[in-house]
Formats: sequence, structure tokens, C-alpha cells
Amino acid sequence: MCALNDLPPALRARYEELVKLCEEYPINIPVSKASKFLDTDGDSLRAALDKGSARFGWGWQKSLGGNRAFYISTMAFYLTVTQGMITYEDVKDW
Repeated sequence: MCALNDLPPALRARYEELVKLCEEYPINIPVSKASKFLDTDGDSLRAALDKGSARFGWGWQKSLGGNRAFYISTMAFYLTVTQGMITYEDVKDW
């Protein structure tokens, strides 16, 4: 794994944006914020969550006539976006 300082500036900026998003929403990330970060349409992300193809969250509907709801776990989102690249160096000061 490379150090954050070794990343190209554009990737470092994206990583810092991810960290800021996770700090702002430490438990779960709203679909609108996650879709903006992923540069995708909110409805597309909701469809992926509903079908189970987005590993970092899920969607559900209690009844046929009920509204759908969606949940994005901050930890799962971070680990998915960074492809699980979290090391002891990342968490040793927790």
C-alpha cells in the first residue's frame, strides 16, 4: 500500500473527499451524498442497493404499496471505495 502523500494529486483529493464524507456521516451516508461522490444518478444507486449489487448498503420495501427505504453503511462504503485498503497504520491511533 502506498502512503497518501505518494498518491497523484487528483486521487489524493478524491480520498480526502471520501474521508470528509465519512466524517460528516459516521454511521450511514444518505443516498444523495453517496451518489454525488460516485458521480452517478441517485435513482441508479437506489436500484443497485435494491437489487443487492451495491455491497455497501441495501434497500427494502415493507409492503407492496409502501415506500422503499435505503441504507448505506459508512464503514462498508469506505471499505468498498478503497477496496478494503485499511491497515494498522490507518487505525493505530484510534
